[in-house]
Amino acid sequence: MPAYLVRTIDKHDLVGVFYAPNVYSLAFMIDEVLDPDDCEYLLIGPGGVVWSSPAVEIPVPPNDDDEDLTKDEPVLWAGARFTESW
Repeated sequence: MPAYLVRTIDKHDLVGVFYAPNVYSLAFMIDEVLDPDDCEYLLIGPGGVVWSSPAVEIPVPPNDDDEDLTKDEPVLWAGARFTESW
């Protein structure tokens, strides 16, 4: 399934990386957050996302079973969500 990098046309803000079988499905997913006509798209091939060394620490909210972690740690994933199709 093709992968697309999507950003806004005017400010070049990253909207996200999406997997969609075609551009119509992609537009439907984008429409959940903003007007698809306000975006530009790049079909991307094989690859991934990497961070330079040293690796970037990504905090994960603790489970109730995690006694050694504090509940006051910031959650950097706040505001992120899955699309309806995922």
